[in-house]
Amino acid sequence: ERERERERERERMCTCDDAAAIEWIRSIFGECVSTVAQNASFYLGLLSILCWMCAQIPQLIKNFRTGRADALSGIFLLEWLLRDGFNLLGAILLMQLSTQIATAVYFVCMDIVLGGQWIYYKWRNRVLLSPESGNSKDDDDEAAAKDTVVNDDARSRRFMSVMLVVVCASVAPMTWWMTTTTTAITATTTATVGGRV
Repeated sequence: ERERERERERERMCTCDDAAAIEWIRSIFGECVSTVAQNASFYLGLLSILCWMCAQIPQLIKNFRTGRADALSGIFLLEWLLRDGFNLLGAILLMQLSTQIATAVYFVCMDIVLGGQWIYYKWRNRVLLSPESGNSKDDDDEAAAKDTVVNDDARSRRFMSVMLVVVCASVAPMTWWMTTTTTAITATTTATVGGRV
């Protein structure tokens, strides 16, 4: 009985009746891929997602290594977060594919990490270069003050490690939850409408 229910769920997820569809793609992604063109489209799409997922990593690394986020604009980061947040909301509301939801979750998390870096480094550098810290820009030894900012690695490494662990630990469960919720909504809609989505 349980196996029959799983088979019905798989059929509901996939939008075609093609027996030649690749089963692992059908069961994981809910897509029917059977022709050479569909295969090419699927794998090129995954490659595109992987490339986009690496797009922000060089900026994260540069910010971490230099201890600064001066190249980033707070307004730009806020706009980026809003854009990706609305993309995620749209993906959930429209019950899009699990890959689209997972990618949207990832980008929101990356925006939060970049925003966190920007806030942290702005705050830290302002505190370290303030007149009260003895590292004022008016001091004769401005280079030493900059070195202090760059070499304050212990605190920034801990901060970045915690942020990356939080993002990595939250992406998988959030994606699973959103995909499960979307699948449940799709199944309910399909049962209500009486046809396939």
